[in-house]
Amino acid sequence: MCGKLSFERFAMPKWSREKGKPIDLPVYGDAEHNLGIYHAIGVLVINWGSDESVFLAMLQALLGGDKQTAIIVWFSFYNTTSRLDLVRRLIKQHVTDKTLQADIENAVVEFLGCTKTRNFFCHAAYSTDDQARLSVAHSASLSDNGEPLIRDKSRLLDRSALNDIVETARRLADLNPVLWGLVRRLEDALQVPRSHPS
Repeated sequence: MCGKLSFERFAMPKWSREKGKPIDLPVYGDAEHNLGIYHAIGVLVINWGSDESVFLAMLQALLGGDKQTAIIVWFSFYNTTSRLDLVRRLIKQHVTDKTLQADIENAVVEFLGCTKTRNFFCHAAYSTDDQARLSVAHSASLSDNGEPLIRDKSRLLDRSALNDIVETARRLADLNPVLWGLVRRLEDALQVPRSHPS
């Protein structure tokens, strides 16, 4: 069962394909139930992406303020963990302020903790119940330490899961200004030009 969700029903911006025609988004299954889950996961993904991009600004500072080189280096690594490992190593190499080092490390740890929740819900396969309500998220991944090799997990999409998603999205939102503050401190410590949030 597939319904249509028109942006006109919500206080959301309109992006039209043709001038004057709003975009209709399909809502599969029970819209009243499923929209909350769609919304929560969408906010989680947006907040996570906003925070990840600030680590690119940190890399830019570590590379002397050269944005183009930072972008090339950033995208030469294929996942977030590898990118953050590079930032961590460069921080140890170039930053002498131990407090700044520790504050950045704490921010990385917080972000990586949130990343686990984001990755689970971003890469999950979703099942519906007999009333077309999203009911289960199922995700498989490889273990970081090899025991067990494959982590295979399912989560009911109940209030507990929704609270976990919303709380993680909130933590990411709270982390963003902290990350930008760390970028400013890093730029000052390394005496490089200020980057601008994009």
